[in-house]
Amino acid sequence: VTHWEIWNEPDLTSFWDGTTADYAQLLKVAYLAAKLADPNAQIIFGGLANDSAKLTFYNDVMTIYDGDANAATYAYYHDILATHNYLYAWRSWYHVWRAQNTLAARGLSKPIWLNESGVPVWDDYPGPVCEATSPFRASMSEQADFIIQSAFYATYAGADNIFFFQLYDDCGNQPGGTNFTPVTSCTGDPLLDPGGDAFGLFRNVSSAAVSGCYWEHPNGDTPRPGFTAFQLLTTHFTDVTPLWRLRPGGSDPANGPQEWIAFYQPETKSRILGMWARFGTAETAVIATTNANGTALLLWPDGTSQSLTATDGFFTVTLPPATNKNAIWDPTLYPIGGRPAILIEQDTLPPTVSVSGPGLATTQIELTWSGSDEGSGMATYDVLVSVNGGSFVPWLEGSTAVSAIYPSELGHSYQFTVVGHDRAGNQASSAPLTVVTIELTEKLYLPIITQ
Repeated sequence: VTHWEIWNEPDLTSFWDGTTADYAQLLKVAYLAAKLADPNAQIIFGGLANDSAKLTFYNDVMTIYDGDANAATYAYYHDILATHNYLYAWRSWYHVWRAQNTLAARGLSKPIWLNESGVPVWDDYPGPVCEATSPFRASMSEQADFIIQSAFYATYAGADNIFFFQLYDDCGNQPGGTNFTPVTSCTGDPLLDPGGDAFGLFRNVSSAAVSGCYWEHPNGDTPRPGFTAFQLLTTHFTDVTPLWRLRPGGSDPANGPQEWIAFYQPETKSRILGMWARFGTAETAVIATTNANGTALLLWPDGTSQSLTATDGFFTVTLPPATNKNAIWDPTLYPIGGRPAILIEQDTLPPTVSVSGPGLATTQIELTWSGSDEGSGMATYDVLVSVNGGSFVPWLEGSTAVSAIYPSELGHSYQFTVVGHDRAGNQASSAPLTVVTIELTEKLYLPIITQ
């Protein structure tokens, strides 16, 4: 064992009845003891439940360490921060983002694991199959959608590892040995229509000795749709870099009815774009292609795929409406968006590059430049200069800067052009910028003397 999580969900009083300072002490002692026994041990801050009453728990513990003279020496007594999220897909971004802010406020950077995320299903044994609106649950189809959306949100926020809870149903939140015969008709009586916690990508094995709970599914040990969605991620959504995030489809580009989250995958030189409707209405996504041939692969959580061809440089994808409203704290909320579509296409189009500066200058020229590439993002820039109509020669090569000062001479004419390279290897040049340096008249050098 190399990784040790110190406690679990200490921000829940049902799991930790001590104070915040008590947990800070536990984590500190555990860290020091573990490192003494194994210097390579990795210590994980106990996975946060992110209970609304204690959303500041991580920062509160870190504040205690701020006053500890040895905390900085010992990495604030943890190597990894673990956090949890269930049902509400967007919060997989939010909780990772909050943790990063807590670390950044102290000049720290640590891996962040979303090491519990999931949602149990209501429409499959152990159910509860009679309660479509049962709190914190989803249909099997919605569970698959959550898996995709949660992974896109968390990865965009910077999560280093993502775990789905869980492989089999096990006992969920119930005691060992809990079992009942599958419900065949709904009576409205909770004693006759019982329910459990069907979290699993797989249904429990049909054996009491093996499963320990809920062993009477007629198709035990078989996968749910969420397993296909999970395989889709492990096949196509690996080693990606966040690009950008948009919410188009409305008047406010930051809060429209569609969610778009884009990543770049260096190995395949592809943009991977996840899209879904945020609310209960179907949406039409219109996406500019990043591929010279205008071709892309479209994937859905159930494993179906289709080849798309852009029309006039754009793909059009219909996004199904969101259906889940099982968040008891807000009956109007869709905690899981509609069925997500994943659009994958290679980036073969060049970026857009521009350069700007003064038309007239003297002994230095202040230049700025920029590039835009939605397919893979900008990588580096080359700045070339021509003096008095001569050939362009490199001034800066492979630079990641977007501004610089060129040392010029009086009485010359300069031209500048910038070549931008995106991360997929495509490049484009800016239009040339002409700058003329002027001879300063003699009187400009004279001091102003007042009497």
